[in-house]
Amino acid sequence: MKKYLAIIVALILMLTLAGCGKDETTSAEKEARAADSYNTVEEGGLSFQMPDYFGDPQMSGDVKNYYAEKGSGLTDLQLYSIDGVLDEDSFESDCKESYESYVSGLKNSDEVEDFQEVNSGDKTINCGLHCMVYTYSFTMSGVKCDSMLTFINNTKSNKVVLVSLVQSEQSEYDYTDAYVDMVDTCEITDIETESTETESAESSNTDDDSSESDSGLISPEFKKTMDDYEAWFDHYCDVMQRYKEDSSNLELLSEMTDLLTEETKMLEEMENMDQSEMNTAELAYYIDVTARIEKKLLEVAY
Repeated sequence: MKKYLAIIVALILMLTLAGCGKDETTSAEKEARAADSYNTVEEGGLSFQMPDYFGDPQMSGDVKNYYAEKGSGLTDLQLYSIDGVLDEDSFESDCKESYESYVSGLKNSDEVEDFQEVNSGDKTINCGLHCMVYTYSFTMSGVKCDSMLTFINNTKSNKVVLVSLVQSEQSEYDYTDAYVDMVDTCEITDIETESTETESAESSNTDDDSSESDSGLISPEFKKTMDDYEAWFDHYCDVMQRYKEDSSNLELLSEMTDLLTEETKMLEEMENMDQSEMNTAELAYYIDVTARIEKKLLEVAY
């Protein structure tokens, strides 16, 4: 469940970049936006019927962002999935822990005010899968935003699928009903295919028990790759900390701007590393390094 960092970073960046240029529309004046048609979108072994006005996805790492509005009227629907499922016996508490990790960056940000959790509850959606839904609101850079986050426990494909909606107070329409309806259209897909692929992979791993991939040894190339990532983020955090202490330093501002651009690429590269190709020792080292990087980023950001 460590991949929430990418979502937190993407969400904060989007809200920070949301500009002005549209008059505020009060909640009482907002109407639900009608769709001309619906597109089938897939994530984590599930398919959803999404209103056509959300358009094509824009990627932030592994996160798919579908924008219905941009600018100060930002409305962003996000789809994301993580390998593994949550224990049904502790599903509510595990979701709560993950949710708190998801929003911790927002709660601790100097730019965020008036964070409020509005509601939470579990339900079973139409396809029979268990999910938890959280609604909350916050104000960032003077822009009030409402958000909903749904965790879907897809036991059929061994995935946890996240569906998130963020909409600012200045959005022209209210997209809450569209979001809820889309989650309720969820259907399970490709169960047989995914099961076959899993069985094939397990068979392959059994055949290669004596190979280097199962030897428990960290390859020098893998270790260097992870160490290089950590060294880069150590430099990034150092620059960010020095800039926080002296924001009038133009040289630091220039370097920080370049690093912020490169940061997205570095996070994407780490997130896209194929964990299925790592042996036990490499996976443990990967988790250790990414956890340290996550901790450093959170510390320097807030």
